Amino acid sequence: MSKQGLASRLAWIGGGLALLFAFAPGSAWANCTVTAEDPAAHRIAGQRTIGGVGKRGTDCKEKKIFFVRLREHKTLWFDKTLAEVRFTLSNAKLSVRYPCRGAGTKTIFTEAWVQGDTKYKSRYKEFEACG
Repeated sequence: MSKQGLASRLAWIGGGLALLFAFAPGSAWANCTVTAEDPAAHRIAGQRTIGGVGKRGTDCKEKKIFFVRLREHKTLWFDKTLAEVRFTLSNAKLSVRYPCRGAGTKTIFTEAWVQGDTKYKSRYKEFEACG
């Protein structure tokens, strides 16, 4: 193979890689931060409530559907959705609340994501006897 053929082949591979990186998931939106805060217990009008917050950072400029969920972790089974909110926004906080029900300990986490993108989870937090 001639040097010219090798050079054009490497240039094509290099261009293909540059194109691949330009459209790789997350690369175009790398500056748009999404976070899920740890759930917290509150008392609202005498009712024990568990709340979670998801945030899209101020660096998120494009309006997209943003989801925030409170979920109960179930060992060796599917996690149970307790409450969910969704809203079309560019950058803001979105809160979700669950009126605590039932006896026993619940392991709950917050989940936040933009439609069609990666889901972000908070740490698991245990809440004693909701009833």
